[in-house]
Amino acid sequence: MSSLWTGLPEGFDALLLAERQQKYGSRSLLVTHDGTRAERLVQQLQFFCPELQVHLFPAWDLLPFDRVSPSPDIVSRRLSTLERITRQEEEPLFLVTTINALSQRVPTKDFIKEHILKLAVGREIRVERLLRWLANQGYLRTGTVRESGEFAVRGGIIDIFPSGRLAPIRIDLFGSQIESMHRFDPESQLRTKAIKGFILLPATEYGLMVEQQRNFVKNTLLALGRVHLMTRCWKP
Repeated sequence: MSSLWTGLPEGFDALLLAERQQKYGSRSLLVTHDGTRAERLVQQLQFFCPELQVHLFPAWDLLPFDRVSPSPDIVSRRLSTLERITRQEEEPLFLVTTINALSQRVPTKDFIKEHILKLAVGREIRVERLLRWLANQGYLRTGTVRESGEFAVRGGIIDIFPSGRLAPIRIDLFGSQIESMHRFDPESQLRTKAIKGFILLPATEYGLMVEQQRNFVKNTLLALGRVHLMTRCWKP
C-alpha cells in the first residue's frame, strides 16, 4: 500500500510511520537528507514503538577519492546493520539511512554470510587459523584491547573487540577448546558477563580471503612482468 505525506512536522512523521508499520508489518527503507536527521528519526521511531526493529545504516565519514579509510566505528555500525537484516530476512523492520549512504557501494549478502565467524563455548578451534582470519578481516593486533577492531593474545587468552558490538570479548582456552567466554570492560579490563557464544563480524567491508590474496599476488606479478618486458624493449 502506497502513501503520500507532505509538509509533516518532524516527529509527527515518525508517529505515522510507526503506526503504519504496526498495521502492515513490512520492511521499510527510510531515506533522510543527512546523518543527524537519520539518528533523530531512529530515536523517534523507537520512542513511539519500542518493540519495532529499527536499524541505522550510516554513510562513510569521508569524501570520494579521499586517501583515508572510513572510521572503524562507522564501518562496524554498517556491517552490524547489514548482518542483522541479512540474518532476519523475514522480520519486519525499519532501515533508516541517508542519501549519501544510499549512493555508496555496500558488500553483497553473500559477502556478509561468508565473512562471519560463529564461536561458542565448548567448540574446538585452531588458534593460528583464528588469528589469521582476524588479520585478513581487518582486525589490528595490539597489546591491550580497547577499541573496536582490535585483538590481543596472552597465552591461552584471546581478547577481541568485535566489529559492531559495544563491548569486547575474552576467550579462555583449554588446549584448543573454548572453555569460557566473557564480556569485559575495555577500561578496567575486568570481566563483566559470561556468554555462551557470539557472532564475529569482519572489521572491514572488504575482507581478504585466501583466493583473493592469491589473485592479487598473481595479477601483481603479471603486471610487474609486463613492466619489466616493456623496460627491456624500450631503447632511448
